[in-house]
Amino acid sequence: MAVVPYIPNRPFERRHYPRDPRGALARASVLEQAPAARALAGQFGHALSLLEAGLWAHAFEELSDLAGRGHASAARIALMMASRGGPLFGGHFHATRSDLTRWRQVAG
Repeated sequence: MAVVPYIPNRPFERRHYPRDPRGALARASVLEQAPAARALAGQFGHALSLLEAGLWAHAFEELSDLAGRGHASAARIALMMASRGGPLFGGHFHATRSDLTRWRQVAG
């Protein structure tokens, strides 16, 4: 198909592109996941507000839940809290070995 240069006041020419059913399904999948992504973002924001308020144990619970569901930023923070919780927060945050392994994978 030849490229038509833009000429002012020329009527719009409808271009026909081949349909990509996989692309349409991918876009539909993204739209279906949007509410779930907003929910995760809201829970992450809540966890950060708990951190800011100094409610570290509650924040760790929220972050570990998010990390288990694949939230990369939550996984990074939960890993930091589990590995360096004593010196930074004055307490220890327990995580199983399998949790730590999963969070490392999620954190990238």
